[in-house]
Amino acid sequence: VIYFSGSHSLNANQAAVLGVASILGIDKKECFKVFKNFPGLKHRQEYVAEIDNIKFINDSKSTTVESAIFALENISGRVILIAGGRDKGLDYSLILPIALKKIREVVLIGEAREKINKVFNGRLPVTETAALEEAVRVSLNKAKAGDSVLFSPMCSSFDMFHDFEERGDCFKKAVYKLMTNNKIKMT
Repeated sequence: VIYFSGSHSLNANQAAVLGVASILGIDKKECFKVFKNFPGLKHRQEYVAEIDNIKFINDSKSTTVESAIFALENISGRVILIAGGRDKGLDYSLILPIALKKIREVVLIGEAREKINKVFNGRLPVTETAALEEAVRVSLNKAKAGDSVLFSPMCSSFDMFHDFEERGDCFKKAVYKLMTNNKIKMT
């Protein structure tokens, strides 16, 4: 039996791979090479584009506070967080320790926006928006060079979208629309 768990440097999937690799006699160095070169999956901390030295990251699959925390831990620099959707009864206050260190501002959408806003209660600047496209525009305006705009909702998508994939595609389209309007090339 091999036990594994995620850490601040490895997610649970990577830890599981290392566990299986140890059983099969595969060197950890080989695993880390694969981790480094693995492009990732859509809607899971997916790099979308960069506008004016501001990175846009699609983490639409994030439907828990823990997944948003993990995303924040794995982004260097300050973050504008876009969050919200349909509340699943989660304790959003769990994000506060890392949020106070990493987040410049929070932009909220969806049914849970008021509940999430109460968690930040003056500790961080918060803007509530009616739609995801508006949240993307607002986030670009609030970000500074070197920041990342992270779309990590912490909620389900069912208040505004069919599923997390449609929600993530909407985020990417909003980013691409900003790029087209500003005549900026995708990177």
